[in-house]
Amino acid sequence: LVNNKKALTKLLQSTNLTEDTERKEVLELMDSWAEIDIEDAIELLGSAHRNLSVRSYAVSRLKKASDTELELYLLQLVQAVCFESASTFSDKSNSEFTIVDINQTNNNGMITPKSQTPQLLNSLRSTEVSSANSYMGQSSVVISPLAEFLIRRAIINSRLGNFFYWYLSSESTDNQYLVHILESFTSRLTTEKRHRLEDQVKFVRTLVELCE
Repeated sequence: LVNNKKALTKLLQSTNLTEDTERKEVLELMDSWAEIDIEDAIELLGSAHRNLSVRSYAVSRLKKASDTELELYLLQLVQAVCFESASTFSDKSNSEFTIVDINQTNNNGMITPKSQTPQLLNSLRSTEVSSANSYMGQSSVVISPLAEFLIRRAIINSRLGNFFYWYLSSESTDNQYLVHILESFTSRLTTEKRHRLEDQVKFVRTLVELCE
């Protein structure tokens, strides 16, 4: 069964991940499963899957995707990030969150992410991802594995970065978690890339004003 890459999503759909023994067995099986397709990884990032170990597994598969493939599925992945902003997840102790202090920059003007801490992960056990920002203070952002992965790829590839920014920006109204992700992304850009993005924002604002 573990050699059938299409069977993993079906197994997870039929598994009660809230039951400790069943969850442990399935999560151990995932590590030895045949590598799933990108489409199946995106399915594991949908609203039906709230276990963060499962979602982190899906992100690990996406890391092998090319920029062209990511661009093709980027809108769906941004929608998955939007789902995360409104959800309470389970099994947070086995997940890798990234803590970003948006006020701390390196010599290149870019943000350097911090590692996760046991105290932070404990704070996430009974809270939503978005509300956990209060644990680290207003200048720090707690970011899910999916959002952190997209940010890092968007920083490297300017074309991906543009699409990522505008897709996420269109969904960020009245959503503080998504605003934090945007801030983390723009804070980590080089000065040149950040100014280029700011020019785009100014241009769009000018067009809107002309149309009003």
